[in-house]
Amino acid sequence: KLREKNKIPLRQPLASAIAFGSKLARSAAFVKSELNLIELIIELNEAKFGFYKIIPNFKEIGKLFGPETKIRAQELVDSSVLPVWATKELYTKSFVLNDAASSLVENELGISLDLKLTDQLKQLGFLAHFSHEIQEARREANMVSSDRCLILYSSNCQLIDQKINELEYALTGTLLYDPALMQGYSSVEYGG
Repeated sequence: KLREKNKIPLRQPLASAIAFGSKLARSAAFVKSELNLIELIIELNEAKFGFYKIIPNFKEIGKLFGPETKIRAQELVDSSVLPVWATKELYTKSFVLNDAASSLVENELGISLDLKLTDQLKQLGFLAHFSHEIQEARREANMVSSDRCLILYSSNCQLIDQKINELEYALTGTLLYDPALMQGYSSVEYGG
């Protein structure tokens, strides 16, 4: 949902995310993969990135304390230790990020994502999209893995050229990158 809200597709890698507490430590690799992250930080010390804010439930406090509702709600907000009378129905806790974590946006899973897209991350996102488009075109053409195709692309970016060559190697096990095929173009040949 957070990616949708910020119009960042899942194929676009993000630099990092911070998971607070040890809940996700066992499944960190899975979470990193599913969220398409370069790095997942499991932070046990939440105080480094923010604090919990108490939000009073005025309706429930009102049922219990009547005319003292505002006073009791303020006690909840101001106290460093919850009063004895403060049951879970009377408040909710919300994690507030501090200035050091201002580039992070917290989602409903308790994971804060770094949504800043550097040029390198944008290029990696382009490569993921490029790879997906190639695979879709091959499927639409009813090609099988042994079928070969030649893809011409124009790039003035060394990172993109390098990553496309790595993609070719990952798909076929061979490097078929031939920058001399056509002047101004690079080529990658896919298939067996």
